[in-house]
Amino acid sequence: MTVIGAGRLGAALAASLRNAGQPFDHTPRSQVEPWVDRLPTAPEGRVWVFAVRDREIAAVAARCAPAMRPGDTLVHLAGMLGPEALGEVARAVGAASVSAHPLAAVSSPRDQALAPRSAFLLEGDDAAVTEIAKQLQHLGYVTFTAEGVRRPAYHAAAALVATGAVALAQGAQTLFRAALGEAATEPFVRAATSSLLRSVALNLCLDGPAAALASPLLRDDTSTVEAHLAVGDALAPRAAAMYRAALLQVLDGLAVERRVSEATVARAREVIAR
Repeated sequence: MTVIGAGRLGAALAASLRNAGQPFDHTPRSQVEPWVDRLPTAPEGRVWVFAVRDREIAAVAARCAPAMRPGDTLVHLAGMLGPEALGEVARAVGAASVSAHPLAAVSSPRDQALAPRSAFLLEGDDAAVTEIAKQLQHLGYVTFTAEGVRRPAYHAAAALVATGAVALAQGAQTLFRAALGEAATEPFVRAATSSLLRSVALNLCLDGPAAALASPLLRDDTSTVEAHLAVGDALAPRAAAMYRAALLQVLDGLAVERRVSEATVARAREVIAR
């Protein structure tokens, strides 16, 4: 495998390959030309992974084209782009193209592998997708395949979780500090928010979104929710707005699934609307 790009995803994938003892080549995109000239020919076809910015994928692939051979596989990691982002170069050299998007939030270029069991969504040439899936599974990741992905909607779903979780943690940080004063140290805030998010992630993995909820609403306790919103409005209005949006989202599901009484649903909607 050949990984091009030394940013956040490139560094994380390189660390994953290194930890697994897998042979690979790795270079920053700025050093592509002198580096590809020295690459040995891969006997069974080379997998090229372009871990670069979306707008640079096609151009960087074109710079590598002189070293590509028929039977190679070209892979990019962008969630907003399908395999067609590499299609022109792939057709020109007789290679296959694959989009392999990691559903994982990589916030900085640490020398740290992607988390075990991170999910990847693959789209592209069938045989190449099957082979890339095997390689990713060997690294301990979970793979899914799709065709005709509506990229903006897909990427919005991923960004909603990745950005939304951080926004919620930031809002919680404000409230923790208001509640605990000096006891709400940076280590405490990190431990508290990450502990809660890990437990939610485990619930989602085991039970799915519909059954993962833990909320006072499940015990018909709307007075606690009312108190949450009152203190949020006073101390952290943006956090309170996020909480209201979250409550409306889960309340719709609770009502449809009849997990709480109609009276609780009605009372909760009244409290949220204030």
